[in-house]
Amino acid sequence: MGLLVCFFGCSTPVEPSSSEQTGRDDLENPPPAPVIRFDLDPPVQGAPRTDIDIWVRVSPERAHTVRFALLSDPAAPPHDGGLDRGEALTDASGRARVRLRTPSFPVALTLRASVGGVSASLPVVVMGSRSATLIVHASYPGRRTVSEWIGSVHLDATCDGFRGTIPRQGDLTDRATIAPHISGIPPGTRLAVTLHSGQFVSGCTTVENLLEGEERIVFVPVNDLPLRLDTTVLDVAIGIDAEDEAWHRTLDALSERAVSALLDDAEDDVEALLDAMQAALPEPRATALEASRANGLDQALRNALGSDAGRRWRQRGTVWGSGPFTNIPSPETRTE
Repeated sequence: MGLLVCFFGCSTPVEPSSSEQTGRDDLENPPPAPVIRFDLDPPVQGAPRTDIDIWVRVSPERAHTVRFALLSDPAAPPHDGGLDRGEALTDASGRARVRLRTPSFPVALTLRASVGGVSASLPVVVMGSRSATLIVHASYPGRRTVSEWIGSVHLDATCDGFRGTIPRQGDLTDRATIAPHISGIPPGTRLAVTLHSGQFVSGCTTVENLLEGEERIVFVPVNDLPLRLDTTVLDVAIGIDAEDEAWHRTLDALSERAVSALLDDAEDDVEALLDAMQAALPEPRATALEASRANGLDQALRNALGSDAGRRWRQRGTVWGSGPFTNIPSPETRTE
């Protein structure tokens, strides 16, 4: 009985096999996701019916199976281009090659390389025997002075793909005072055409179906860009031209209207002053002032103040209204 108890109740620890331990390590420390890079810079350009060897590099450098696919725009016509293989195994340096046979006519294609769930794309442009030209005009409703327009063509792109931020440099560029002429454009390629001037005006339009040898006029709607206040240091100067006679005439008329309002129904400054004092005094002082005025107080005050008593306060008001404006900086004065 004791042997049976030991047989069923006792156990000896068993070390995991090497394969089980490796699987456990892979679960705890999964290998990094592969990174795919093409050796050629985009876009790859080629003539019709041409073989192009394209290499991809996958890191980390170990054995990877790379799958290749040649894609075209769904709206484009069928083409006779192709790849010499659908997949390839990377060598010791992590590189794999695929050979592209370009179609017999101009078209924009995309070569996609995939390793597992990771992929990378390379635009390919098949150029015709004769390129196309765009003459880019601005459709600008703004008022800013534009001395130069810079036009760019972005191959195999659309304006919607820029996600609201229009790049300033494209694959082909020209600049002009009125309308840039951008030549050497591969026909049959979908294009994003951008136009800008300095840092303040920019726009984009999409162009499709250019023919070989075609010269097409394109109008790009451009608009004023908002100020980037977070990165802008703006000096503001406010001034008045002291030699502007129209300004002085306007100011004198406004001053005259303002000081004339002081009289109300009175004949001169003395009467207006005493009317205001009488209205502000409480009884019986207001009645006492009224009696004094009935006995000649108004005229006595005029005599005491002199010959200019009737306009003295209005003259002071005119000087006050025009005096401070002479201290406003001129347009050449810089304020920060």
